[in-house]
Amino acid sequence: MEAISRASASEPDCARYQIFGTLPSDAVARSSRESAADPDDAASIAEALEATRAACMSHLEPHVEGYIWQKDPFQLEVVAATPPGTSRSGTPAHLAGVTRFGDNVEDEWFIVWMLRELTRAFKGLVARVWDDDGEFLLIETAFYLPKWLKPETAANRVWLCGGEMRVVPPEADARLGAWA
Repeated sequence: MEAISRASASEPDCARYQIFGTLPSDAVARSSRESAADPDDAASIAEALEATRAACMSHLEPHVEGYIWQKDPFQLEVVAATPPGTSRSGTPAHLAGVTRFGDNVEDEWFIVWMLRELTRAFKGLVARVWDDDGEFLLIETAFYLPKWLKPETAANRVWLCGGEMRVVPPEADARLGAWA
C-alpha cells in the first residue's frame, strides 16, 4: 500500500485508480464477505490479484520504459476486500494506485490511456480513475452525456471496460443492490 499511503486523500494533483477483475465466481462472492474470516480464501484471491498485477505491469512496460514522470510513476498494488461493518463495506479485493502528477496533466492522461489499454487487452478487467476534481473523464465528454448524469449523481458510475468509457445508468442501481 506504499503508493496509496504516499498520497493523502486530500492531496491535490493526484490521479487515483482502481482495477477490478474477474475471479472465479465463488471467489468473487467470498472476496467481499468471507475473506476476512477465511485466510485461505483471502490468500488465494491475493495471489490471483498479484498475478493480474504482474501481467498488467508487464503489458505496460514497453510503453512506460523511458517515460519521465512528473512526481510518481504508475503503480498497482493489491488491496484486500473491506470487511462488513467498515466505511467502504463490501468493496471486493482489487488493484489500486495513486500517482501524484503535479503540474503535468499529461501524466494523468497517460494513466487514463494505460487503464484503457489494460481493459482492452485483458478481458474481464474494469477500471475507474478520478482526481481531486472527481470524475474528470466526464468533463471531457460533457456534450455526449445523458441529461440525468450530473456531478452529484456521477460517483462510481464512470468505468473503463473493453477499452471504452462506460457510464452505469441509474436503472442499474436496483440490480446492483449494495454495489450501487
